[in-house]
Amino acid sequence: MTPLTDDELGTLLRETFTDHEHLADPERAVALTTEPAPRPHRGRALLAAAAAVALVAVGTSYVVTRGSDAGRPSADPTRSPSATGQPPLPALQTDAGNRAAAVREAARVTAALPVLPGAVETDRSGVPELDGFGVSLLTPTGHTITRSRWWTVSGTTSKAAALWYAAHPPRGFTSEGGATGVGGSGDGARWVDEVTWDGSSGGTTSRTSVEVQTTGKPGGAGIRLTVLTVWPPARPLTSYVQDVSSIDVQSTHVHVGRHGRTVQRTYTVSDPARVLRAATAYNALAGMTPMIHSCPMQTDSYTDRITFHTATGDVVTVDRSQACGFGMSVRRDGHPVNPPLGDPAALFTVLGLHH
Repeated sequence: MTPLTDDELGTLLRETFTDHEHLADPERAVALTTEPAPRPHRGRALLAAAAAVALVAVGTSYVVTRGSDAGRPSADPTRSPSATGQPPLPALQTDAGNRAAAVREAARVTAALPVLPGAVETDRSGVPELDGFGVSLLTPTGHTITRSRWWTVSGTTSKAAALWYAAHPPRGFTSEGGATGVGGSGDGARWVDEVTWDGSSGGTTSRTSVEVQTTGKPGGAGIRLTVLTVWPPARPLTSYVQDVSSIDVQSTHVHVGRHGRTVQRTYTVSDPARVLRAATAYNALAGMTPMIHSCPMQTDSYTDRITFHTATGDVVTVDRSQACGFGMSVRRDGHPVNPPLGDPAALFTVLGLHH
C-alpha cells in the first residue's frame, strides 16, 4: 500500500474527465434544474441489473444522461472477441430482446401478485384517492416496463392493509424493512402507506421490484400494486474479453477528513485459472441504464482500475465508488465502449478486491 503520487492523481482525474466529458451537456443541466422536484418518499433507487451512470452537478447531486459514442472514435471491430476464444462468449444480447424479456417478466409478476383477503379487484377509476400519487421508486426512463393493478377492501385501514403486504411478499421478493416495513408520503390532505418488494430477476436479464400503495377510502382502503421491471442495455462485442494473459489491478482508497489520506494497492493476476475466472465474471456483468440519481457525501471512496491484457488488445475498466452508482467504464485500445457496466462485486471477489 503506497500513497498516490501527484502524477498518479493527475492521471485519474484526466481519465475521469475523458470518460465522461460527453455527459457535460449544459442544455440538459438547465432543463433538469427547471423540472419539478419529486415528492418526498422512502423508496430507494431500483439498482441491480439496472444501475445508473452519474456525473457531479452541484454538491453531492449527480446528473445522468444517456451514454453515446457519437462523434468519438470507437474500438476496432477486427480486434474483438471471437467464437473460438476463451472464455466462450455469453449469448450476445440486443436492446430489443432485453426489452421483450422485461415485458414478459413484468406480465408474469403482475399476474401472480398476492391479493389481500377480502379485496375486490377494480381499475384506476375505483381508487381515485391515489390519483396524483406516482410510485416513489426511481427507475431509468426508457428502460422500465410498468404494470399496475388496483383493489378495494372494506372493514380495514390503509396501514393494516400495508402491513399485510409487507408480511406477504411473493416468491423471489423480500419486503424492504421486513414484515413491518411500511413507509409513506402525503400531500397534506391524503396519506399513502407504501411497501417495497425488492428485486427478482426471474432468471432474465431484467430485474423487477414492486411498490405497494394503500390509502384510506370510506369504510376501508384502496390499494395499488405497481410492478417495475428494468431492462439493461445490451453490451457490444467489443465490451467482452477473451484470451487474457494477465490482469493488472490498481485500487486507490481516498479518505477525506481531519486525517485525510490516500493509499494505493497495485498487483498483477497471472495464474491462468484465476485469470479465466475473472474474465468469465467480467463478461457476465450487465450493462447499466441511465437515470437521475443523488447520494450523500462519502468520506471513503475507491477507484479501481482493472486492465485485461488480451490477445486483441488491452481492455481497461474503471469503477469509482465516490460517484454513487457511477458504473464501471470500459475502454478498448483507449477508446470508450458503452454502456458502462453494473455491480462488479462478483469480479472483485475473484480479483481479491475487498473494500
